[in-house]
This record gives sequence, structure tokens and C-alpha cells, in this order.
Amino acid sequence: MREGIVLSLAAGMLACSAATTGSTDTGGGTATATGTTGGDSGDGGSGATGTGSGGMPVTGTPLGMICDQLHACHDAQSCVSSASGSTSFCTIECGVTAGSAKKPPDGGPQLCAEAQTYGGTAACDLTIKNSNGTLTWDCGLECGTENGNDYGTCPTGLSCSAKNICQ
Repeated sequence: MREGIVLSLAAGMLACSAATTGSTDTGGGTATATGTTGGDSGDGGSGATGTGSGGMPVTGTPLGMICDQLHACHDAQSCVSSASGSTSFCTIECGVTAGSAKKPPDGGPQLCAEAQTYGGTAACDLTIKNSNGTLTWDCGLECGTENGNDYGTCPTGLSCSAKNICQ
């Protein structure tokens, strides 16, 4: 299991969407999340970071759609990217843990594994550090081959990094 990529959180609003940005060096590299949550009509409400009520993914749009300020994510997905990747993609939240957690919460990996993607393999391995000290985990997209596992190719517009992460 990979250790999560840690991201910091700064709240803001973007055209009727919740937005978060930030970066933190995790020893393995720096990552950035720019979250825009669009189309959430569920219980997640304003500020939701990728799920509707109960931590269940809103079905409909596969993970990995390219997103930016003009192209919001749908179905309560967040828009994230790694610091070394200039392209952002839509994903879902897979849980929340204490800020010192090194592993995703129970059920998080299964939630991502069940999600449809436009490419790559979803894994609960992206984290955003919240102002209250907790970590919000999102599904990242793994790619390429590692330890005998083939994670597939990244969605169109994203490339596979040397660390087997779509960015």
C-alpha cells in the first residue's frame, strides 16, 4: 500500500463551487489539490469535497475527467492535481482520518476500487490536510506496471509519472 500524498487546504469559492488549493512536501514529492465541487445536489452541500451523504460516491461520471476553472467536476467530485502535473482531474473523497494517519480509512480503498475511471486504477492515496488537523482522503489514479501489477494507462490529457501516478 502506498503512503498518501499529503496536500494542505485553504478554503475559497470559485463560481458557485467549493475550492481548495495547497501543497506540502511529503518526502516523495510535492502535490497540489485544486478542488472544485460541482453538481452536488446531495447532502454534501456547499463545501463538500467529493462525496454526497454517508461517504458513498455519487454515481454517474467516471473518475479522471480533466477539469479546471471553466470545466467543473460533476456528481460531487473534486478537481485535484499533483504539483508536478499541470493538468487537474475529477475524483471522489474516500474518507477522513486523524492527521497523523499513514493509511487510508477503513472502506476507502474499496470505495476507490469500485469507482469507474476514464483510465488508470483508482486508489485511496491522495490526502488533503484540513484546518482542524484531520486528513481528507481522495481517490488518486495509478498507472503503468509496478510490482507485477498493471494499473493501466492514464485518462486522455494525463501522463503517468515515474511514481506510477497519473498527473
